[in-house]
Amino acid sequence: MRLGLRPFRQLAAATVLTYVSGVVGVAHASQVSNLQAVARSLAFVETLQHHDTVVLGVVYAPNDPAAKASAEDVVKLLQTVPGPNSTRLQGVAISADDLAKSSEHSDALFLMLGTAKFSTTILSAMHRDALVSVSDDPACLDNGSCVLMVRTDPAVEIVLNTELAAAVGARFSAVFTMMVKRK
Repeated sequence: MRLGLRPFRQLAAATVLTYVSGVVGVAHASQVSNLQAVARSLAFVETLQHHDTVVLGVVYAPNDPAAKASAEDVVKLLQTVPGPNSTRLQGVAISADDLAKSSEHSDALFLMLGTAKFSTTILSAMHRDALVSVSDDPACLDNGSCVLMVRTDPAVEIVLNTELAAAVGARFSAVFTMMVKRK
């Protein structure tokens, strides 16, 4: 009895689909973990007004549909993440180009991957509105556009840019500043 290649093709397709789903699931889990760590870190910002809802402006690179889609995914994920100090998080997707003219209220900014080259615009908005910026992209530390860099993969890493924090008027609890790396 000859089976042919059809059963093997189906098995190969199922294996590839399972692998791709697993990778996407891991990426999603990693993003959720990063956002949870961001929310916990924001709890230590003494100058952040903790209303019932903390609005996080999710800043993405302009003119990039994939970046906008990623930002909108983060906005959706933020609805599932508990906010700092028993608040809830609400995300608002904002193009880096629109920061200067946006009428959207934000309590803090979450900088998406790819926004590092827009640091001048981001810093201007941070200084104008006294906003803390957080990112899971290490490039934001290199260009000085984020107060906090928070990521959880491969291990929890939180870096505080003390100079930028002081420049935007952000104060953190003493315990927090002792536990994190400072730049």
